Amino acid sequence: MPTATLVQQHQKKALTAKQEVCRMLGMNEQEYAEHQYAQGLSYLQWYLPNNRKGRSILERSKLYWNWYKVMWNAREEVYLMHIGDMHEMLLDKKKWLYRELHASYNVITDTKPPYHVTSVLFKKEKEVAYE
Repeated sequence: MPTATLVQQHQKKALTAKQEVCRMLGMNEQEYAEHQYAQGLSYLQWYLPNNRKGRSILERSKLYWNWYKVMWNAREEVYLMHIGDMHEMLLDKKKWLYRELHASYNVITDTKPPYHVTSVLFKKEKEVAYE
C-alpha cells in the first residue's frame, strides 16, 4: 500500500484535530467553519487595518486561506496538547482558552503571512488604495 503524501498526512492530522476540538467543545462542523472563517476575516482587519482593498483581495485569495488554515492547524495542535493535561477544566474555561488562542489580536503579534501570500497585493498595486 502506498504511503500518504505529506499533504495528505497534514490534511488527516488537521481533520483529526478538528474532530477532537468539536467533540471537546461541543461544536458542530458548521460552527467550527464559521468560527475559523470569522477569525480569518478578523485577522485581515488587524493585519491591514487601513487597507480595505487589500483586505478584500486577500479575502478572495486561495493562497491566503491555505496559509491561514496551516497556521490555524498549528494552533489547534498546541491547544490540544495543552488542554489534554487539563481534564477537570470547566467547559467554559476550555472554550475561553480556545477563543483566545485563535483571537486575531493574539495571532497578529507573532504570525504574519509570507511574501508569496501577500504578493498578490503588489501585483495589483494600482488597484490597492489605502483608505
